[in-house]
Amino acid sequence: MNMRMSRLPALFLGILVVLAYPAAAQQIRIGFVDGLRIERESKRMERGVEALKKEFAEREEALQELRIQVLTMQSELEKLKPDTQPAGLERKRREFSGLAQRLEQSGRAFTEDLDRRKAEERQKFVRDVTVVVRKIAEAQKLDLVVQEAVYADAAIDITDQVLKALDALPAGGGK
Repeated sequence: MNMRMSRLPALFLGILVVLAYPAAAQQIRIGFVDGLRIERESKRMERGVEALKKEFAEREEALQELRIQVLTMQSELEKLKPDTQPAGLERKRREFSGLAQRLEQSGRAFTEDLDRRKAEERQKFVRDVTVVVRKIAEAQKLDLVVQEAVYADAAIDITDQVLKALDALPAGGGK
């Protein structure tokens, strides 16, 4: 009986080896995507940045004009002589204060809107990249695609394919 017990672990080990062999024999196909390179080199990303610049150019120009008005008025206030009538001086200060407040509010609203739109465009870009990567992975029958790696051989790097497919997508994105 003691001999049977000593053979039991060897039997289990043998069964595990037999069961694990088919899983080990099946090769896992892996792909790698360099996300930073896609952001840097994608024409789609460049087009998105340019579209945002155009979208916000008019507001940015108006904000710059308002900033110049505030600086000009501030300079004028500083140059006023001490013997200026108090009523005129107070009116100028109120006018300056209102203009400076409007500049601050407009600047804050501009920044918030721009940040919101950048986030929206980034989400669209990431969604499009994900769709493209998934299509390429399915077409090449990849089991896993990783974005960050300490090392990735050029043989598994699909970044160029992703860039090409991403830049070929229509302006609305690829779903």
